[in-house]
Amino acid sequence: MGTAEIVGWIVSALATLVMFLMKNQMDTQSKQLDNLNSEIKHIKDEYFKKEDFREFKTELWARLDKMELSFENRMGRVMKSYSVSDFPNLPGK
Repeated sequence: MGTAEIVGWIVSALATLVMFLMKNQMDTQSKQLDNLNSEIKHIKDEYFKKEDFREFKTELWARLDKMELSFENRMGRVMKSYSVSDFPNLPGK
């Protein structure tokens, strides 16, 4: 066996070792990616998206606007029903 053959065997063994380690690393990365994908799917299934609140927000604003109008109408009626003469103790009289 010559020096060239020994060097060839060593290089082949090192290449095989490097390929084995790379395959191991790729398998580990693949498992982590699968795990992350399953966690992302779980999050998408369990938690609300911003779009899910759009209808609720629209309905809430409509209700608040309706309440504001109702309040303004009532205040207008109350203000119209009283006159300054109903308050004899006002300063400046």
